[in-house]
Amino acid sequence: MNAINSEVPNCLILEKHIPDLDGLRLFRMLLRRGFEMPTIFLTESDDLDSAVEAMRLGAFDFIRKSSCSKTITISLQNALDFDSDRLEKISEQLGIKQQVESLSQAETKVMDRVVQGDLNKRIAFDLDISERAVEYRRSSLMKKLGVATVAELVRKVVAYENLDKSSVPMPHYLTRSRKTVLTNRESISQG
Repeated sequence: MNAINSEVPNCLILEKHIPDLDGLRLFRMLLRRGFEMPTIFLTESDDLDSAVEAMRLGAFDFIRKSSCSKTITISLQNALDFDSDRLEKISEQLGIKQQVESLSQAETKVMDRVVQGDLNKRIAFDLDISERAVEYRRSSLMKKLGVATVAELVRKVVAYENLDKSSVPMPHYLTRSRKTVLTNRESISQG
């Protein structure tokens, strides 16, 4: 895992049946170590229980080896596209974090008040500074954050505050896999 370049999209392809080791067991071990790469399982058989378990754990796809190469290629491309999106979101989050944390304490106080909807005059009065100082700090923080309007500022602050709740976006394929598992279970119980 240490040799993986985490700055480019990656995908792991795992055999369900690895000699002396079960692919699902290996996947569980990787997940316990914080592994976040989309994973595609290949298998020789139609093992529905293993497919459901793999998807429940967060596998991106579960494909029979005998599937046509186009199916495998499409799944691989989808996994790489997903990982590219994931890396882009992480990069955006890190950028927002760095921007907001680059603000001075004085700029942060003004930013908090602007986001609350306070006018410059009110901010100046409450912080016991001149209105001109508020305008200067507001202009400076807007430049540092790369925003031009209060609406953009609010969106950026909300995004920053949400970083504390989840440092990495929830992978799309985990959401998809839960839906797939439910669908598979429903079709099994109905069939």
